[in-house]
Amino acid sequence: MPFDGLTIRALCAELNNDLHDARVDKIHQPEKDEIVLSLRSRNGSCRLLLSANPRWSRLHLSSYKKDNPKNPPVFCMLLRKYLEGGKIKAIKQVDFERIVT
Repeated sequence: MPFDGLTIRALCAELNNDLHDARVDKIHQPEKDEIVLSLRSRNGSCRLLLSANPRWSRLHLSSYKKDNPKNPPVFCMLLRKYLEGGKIKAIKQVDFERIVT
């Protein structure tokens, strides 16, 4: 079942509490439609999984570690170039849409 606006609102509030000012350490792309951000926050290290799978799209913290390809995809390299070392200032939902910034 896909996330609705209300579920995403609650998820953003929870993630914002846990990940405010978290630093992006590493970025991996284990699958063509998944990104995993390794973060260091005030609560310790964690992994944020971002999935754009058409059927099972999701956003959540995960402790599961997937194998990564030997050569990272071009999109992953682009994300590493611009996002590694950055900080998460806020996790917000756009109105009640299924869009998270």
